[in-house]
Amino acid sequence: MGDYSPLLSWGERNMYDIAKAIQTFFEAITGIFSYAETSKNRQSETEVIKHKKRLFRQEAKQEDLILDMAAILNKYINTFSKADRIRTRVYLSRIKRIN
Repeated sequence: MGDYSPLLSWGERNMYDIAKAIQTFFEAITGIFSYAETSKNRQSETEVIKHKKRLFRQEAKQEDLILDMAAILNKYINTFSKADRIRTRVYLSRIKRIN
């Protein structure tokens, strides 16, 4: 069963085996908790990456929407009042600087 000396009595051998079994049991428990922690960390990293990709796609859609709105504003800018034209031109210039 175990690695014990032939000089050990039967009771000593059993105690040796029990101690070895307890040690093995706790090593297995430690391994399980270590695996669970590693798995949780990997899952967290995956979630962060997915979230960043989702945000990037969302920002791209918002950017496209802003560019479409800018094109419409530019098309009808001459129909605005003078104050609205000035504000619209400021906003359009900011949009152009961002892109």
